[in-house]
Amino acid sequence: MKNFRLLATFLVVALCVMGTSCSNDDDKKDNGDLSKSIVGTWKVTAWESNEGAEGEMLGAQFTFKENGSGVCFNEPMKWHVLKKGATYDGVTLKYDAIVIDDDWVLLVKERTSDTMSLSILEFEMQNDAKVYSRGTLKKIK
Repeated sequence: MKNFRLLATFLVVALCVMGTSCSNDDDKKDNGDLSKSIVGTWKVTAWESNEGAEGEMLGAQFTFKENGSGVCFNEPMKWHVLKKGATYDGVTLKYDAIVIDDDWVLLVKERTSDTMSLSILEFEMQNDAKVYSRGTLKKIK
């Protein structure tokens, strides 16, 4: 009888542990093709910078179309994706990147199906570690 209670207790605990999740499935990282998963409209929901870009960036929207065109700050843009390990302007990228109009490089530090954490490449390259410009975008369409 003692063994039965022990076994029953173990099974109940095991079922409870197996039935819980560490995180919401919606929070899973998106490791798919960036050039496909970013198609849509994204809004900057958080931005921090010590270069004075917060006001300009916060609330900004980016629309990425499948054909490589889009809209950035209400202006037409062209964009493409560079994979981690690619070289841009002599720098080997440590993250996937979105290149806008061939001169603005957004490093995609982390992403899910509806959020992206970004930083701007030129600030990553600064020798002064106190220089930064980074933020979060949320997919709205």
